[in-house]
Amino acid sequence: MKSHPREWQIARDAVLEVIETKNPKKIAEWEQKINREQKTLAQQTQRGLPSHQAKNFGSKLIQLQIQNLLLNEYYQRLSHQHLEGSTPLSFRDRWICNFLFFRQNLTRKPVSLRLFKILWPFVQQKSRFLSLVYKSGIYCFFSKTLISIIAQITRGQSTLEIAAGDGSLSRMLNNYGAKCLATDDHSWTQQIKFPEDVENLDAATALKKYRPTQVICCWPPPGNSFEREVFKTQSVERYIVLTSRHEFACGDWAAYRSQTDFEMRVDDELSALLLPPEVDPYALIFERKSLQ
Repeated sequence: MKSHPREWQIARDAVLEVIETKNPKKIAEWEQKINREQKTLAQQTQRGLPSHQAKNFGSKLIQLQIQNLLLNEYYQRLSHQHLEGSTPLSFRDRWICNFLFFRQNLTRKPVSLRLFKILWPFVQQKSRFLSLVYKSGIYCFFSKTLISIIAQITRGQSTLEIAAGDGSLSRMLNNYGAKCLATDDHSWTQQIKFPEDVENLDAATALKKYRPTQVICCWPPPGNSFEREVFKTQSVERYIVLTSRHEFACGDWAAYRSQTDFEMRVDDELSALLLPPEVDPYALIFERKSLQ
């Protein structure tokens, strides 16, 4: 807003105009359009432009980037619109949440289901806590049982996590005996501090480089352009997606439905082990049909 006030105003007005239609299909189509434009402009800019064109292209690219950020914020708010709250966390709520979900320095840890069932009902400001962790790129938490099951499913096979964020999921899986490599394109540096063990690779490049048999992704951005690459990668036998049941808030559902090589199923057991239930978690498992 401070660095690019003109681009901010244009982008904001465009997003508000399409959101006010309250038409999910129209919003999704518009988002796909700006993603295509952003990709085209980025490619043209990389090839080099005359000075008289570079300024206009740069301004347009900034507008598209702002529109994407605003849309992501809108999707997150919409998917959790039943979770309201703005007052500071009470000492009790802060203590319970830190004890349940984090190690030192707010590093996520596998959550004890027994303790979660006992303590979570005592948290009065659940919505406020969730809104705070969203700002750090944390959209869910993993129970010990969920980590154990996924580690057992993937054990002995090469596993790649794409869009891994801070790499918490891969780290937990590896501690439970899996061999999972975390990768991310590091595009969310304003929200996430990327550790050294999260390799700086976009999903398409990571899939080509490692040719994994199993892929996992947690809370992929809505309408993203990289999940479809998973289904195109011949080495992949299983794809596990930890996501939300709100299709407009998370995941490339168009790719999920249009692909024909994998059988998609909702795993109710894993869904129930993704925490907390207020985020409406959904665990999807894609199995290559030729292996069934």
